[in-house]
Amino acid sequence: MNKSIIAQNIKRYRLLKGITQAELADILDVSTQAISKWEQDKNLPDIQLLEKISEVFDISIDELFGKQIEKEPIFLMDDTVPWRDDNKLHIVIYSGRKIVHQSTYDCKIGNNQVSFSCMDSYFDISGYCKFLCDTNRQIKNKEKYEK
Repeated sequence: MNKSIIAQNIKRYRLLKGITQAELADILDVSTQAISKWEQDKNLPDIQLLEKISEVFDISIDELFGKQIEKEPIFLMDDTVPWRDDNKLHIVIYSGRKIVHQSTYDCKIGNNQVSFSCMDSYFDISGYCKFLCDTNRQIKNKEKYEK
């Protein structure tokens, strides 16, 4: 078992949920110091907490351990996004409801790949997306990969 993967995932999913270490500690009924030690790769959560941790983050225990799980993509268009429906790929990173990073990419016919990264005092996110556009420049297939 790779402890550092679990440590990285606990921090990443906590930040994605927009909750503090203290809030997660309250939910799990552990100390804030325990959460801090987990995220710093100094300790691991008790095995009895794994199910509750995965429920809080809305992921499987396998995902907590770093296994990639294929999920059905869900596409919802929010009327409050600050751009028009322009047939471009928008990669947006939110902290809570606040947009902290946005990148826009043109869809070129054929295979496309774009990289993105966002560094903040709370998180460091980077990754890339692969997608295929048909002759009408419509995005056909999207895949997200995180580093």
